[in-house]
Amino acid sequence: MLFSETETAKQNQKFPFHFLSAPPTPPAEEKKKGKENFWVLPARVRERVRGALVRITTQSERTRQFQATTRSARAKLVRVLLEMSSNFFKQTPQEIFEEVLRYTFGMRDIFKRSAKNPILKPNPDNTWEAVKVYNPGAVYFNNEYHLFYRAIGFGQEWHSAIGYAVSGDGENFKRSNKPILDRDTNNALELRGLEDPRITQIEDTFYMVYAAYDGKVPRINIATSKDLRIWQKHGQALNDFDLFKNGGMKVRWENGKPIDQDKPRPDRTGDRSKAGAMFSEKINGKYWMVFNEFKIWLAHSSDGIQWDYIPKPFLEPRRGTDFFDNVFVETGPPPIKTEKGWLVLYHGINDTIQYHLGILLLDLEDPTKILFRSDEPVFGPKESYELSGIVDIIPGAIELLEQGKNKELNELLKNAEKEGFMPQVTFTTAAVVVGDTLRLFYGAGDQFICTATTSMKEILSLLPD
Repeated sequence: MLFSETETAKQNQKFPFHFLSAPPTPPAEEKKKGKENFWVLPARVRERVRGALVRITTQSERTRQFQATTRSARAKLVRVLLEMSSNFFKQTPQEIFEEVLRYTFGMRDIFKRSAKNPILKPNPDNTWEAVKVYNPGAVYFNNEYHLFYRAIGFGQEWHSAIGYAVSGDGENFKRSNKPILDRDTNNALELRGLEDPRITQIEDTFYMVYAAYDGKVPRINIATSKDLRIWQKHGQALNDFDLFKNGGMKVRWENGKPIDQDKPRPDRTGDRSKAGAMFSEKINGKYWMVFNEFKIWLAHSSDGIQWDYIPKPFLEPRRGTDFFDNVFVETGPPPIKTEKGWLVLYHGINDTIQYHLGILLLDLEDPTKILFRSDEPVFGPKESYELSGIVDIIPGAIELLEQGKNKELNELLKNAEKEGFMPQVTFTTAAVVVGDTLRLFYGAGDQFICTATTSMKEILSLLPD
């Protein structure tokens, strides 16, 4: 039952239901306690909460009562949510927020973020990494975490370079002052640099799968190393792949809404590939890789350098649903071998431009066979450093960055956040297992690098036997 009027007044004193109103104003006592960041939620999150609650309550006899979007109706909607858990009012605001995330986004966030996040930030002393550092690949070798991250600087000569940092504990890194891998200025396909490296060790060789970007189209490339210090580039890995001819599409955002593009623009080509992640062992004598964005494909290779793709998309978004991956999907970190099968963490992007991690389980002997796909994500944006930033997919952001128009860029970002069009990004490109600990390294808001951990026991408990 809903609270009585008297009980409502009492509960309103305990819980500031106004946080779904626009604009929100945190109570003075919450400001004093330093909790304003919790109560002042982004507009799109408030609307997402409201929308989810509407869907919940329309299944009851109170349909008409809860269809309204007035402030009082929103308060009632929140109370319905609170009734679902008898101990809500015994919890801290952060615990309540976790419940809101759970009910609203269906997210079971099983990872614990580092208290030192972001663990790497842009370094203004190095022009090549002065603006953004994000989307790192990583490997654990010789008792150290080796991090290879994407970095961007200012100006018309901006491009992505790959930086390098080392840590004994996965949180405190010593970084190099120079890129470990950079563009070849004589190679037009690398004009805007090298993006989003993912690292896999197979036997005594380390493979780096990254995207070379010419300013128009990204293309998967491979580099190899024996010592993680000296890397040899091998060029384009998928020479004949065409995104559109193989059942793909490109998704762009206009005013916060996804727009499908089923053919390349007149000044673009269709050979668009990125986000490649290699399996850590050969399967039936072949190297295997998952790759791409919007949809995900599989590819195999006899040497790990030149690849043949399977034309049919391996994984597609669940359009027309409320799942976390209802707009498009994109490869996450390299697959992890477990006793249950290959554990694949992948990105699901929803219609409110949020990047979450979902789970696949693949057959150990046949990676084309999906044994399990999660309905709920296990990781996603919720901290302030994950909810906004210089996100690549904001229309016009990269162009302003290129032109060095910092004032206009800041105005664009503020407007995106104000209007609810700011993408919320946790983009995970590395998942490293050490003992029973699974450590993620991820880009937050396309601007910082963060880390979070869980146990392998915990994540395997989510998978079927």
